[in-house]
Order: sequence, then C-alpha cells, then structure tokens
Amino acid sequence: MIDNNPNIARQVTSGELDIAVMEWWHPKPGFQAVDWRQEPVVLITSPEHPYAEWHEIDRTTLAGMSLLGGEPGTGTGRLLANFFGDKGPFPNVSMQLGSTEAVKQAVKAGLGVSLVLAACVEEEIRAGTLCAIPVSDGACQKLSVICPETLARQPPVSTFVSHICQ
Repeated sequence: MIDNNPNIARQVTSGELDIAVMEWWHPKPGFQAVDWRQEPVVLITSPEHPYAEWHEIDRTTLAGMSLLGGEPGTGTGRLLANFFGDKGPFPNVSMQLGSTEAVKQAVKAGLGVSLVLAACVEEEIRAGTLCAIPVSDGACQKLSVICPETLARQPPVSTFVSHICQ
C-alpha cells in the first residue's frame, strides 16, 4: 500500500498493517522503529526545463525556488523542514498535489520542479521522462521500518526486517 505518512501510521497503529516503511514516525509505546537507510533527495525537472542540464543544486539556490509539493502529511514538507531547519529561508511551495506520483506527473507536464527521494524517480530517469539534480549539501531522508513489537520478534516480520536492515 502506498499512502501518505499519517494514513500509514494510523493503519500500523490500528493493526490494519503489520509493517511499514516510513519517512517519519512519532514513537509510540509497543512499536519498534528500525532505521533502514538514508535516501538522497534530488530536484526533479522535465527534460525541457532550463535546470535539466545542471549537475547539482545547493541550499541557497533551492531557497529561492518555487517547488511543487505533495499534500499535507506527505514527504515534501518534512524534507524541506529537515533540510532548511527552523530558520530558512525556505522555498515557496506553489502547488500541493495528492502524492509523489502526482508531483512527478506535474513536473513531466512542465508545471514546475520538486524535491523527491532519488529512489522514487529511478524508472523515469532511465526512461528520460524526468531529470534528477543531486542536492550538493547532502540532503537525505531517513527511512525506517515500523511494526508492533509483538510482531517484530516473529517470522515473517522478523525475517523481513532483518533481511532489509542488514
């Protein structure tokens, strides 16, 4: 299931999902969060966009941009807060869309640029439908595996967690 972070968190805590990979998690008693990996953040553009030829982008340049973002509760706002901190300056989020997929489609259509996790656009980069510009200041997003502690010790959940978090 792919959904925004608050919905996934609700489904894990209610027992609708046994395990989730999430961008952020507010610790709750009875749940385990295991760090999985750090995922690089990239600026995505359409191949026709003037930035498409850039080899990297820095924090100062990003701060002056207008970005497309996902809906509240999705990763873009959290990425911006983590990367720019409390003080800013911050980029403007010009449009909020319903999902990372919606953001990618809007960028492909030439409606703007956005920050996403690099893994979210691997297929589009290979196909040449999007360009990804690395953020020079090392922007990354931590991904964690979340599950109830009672399931964390039992196969298949324990096997899955130990396999991907090695």
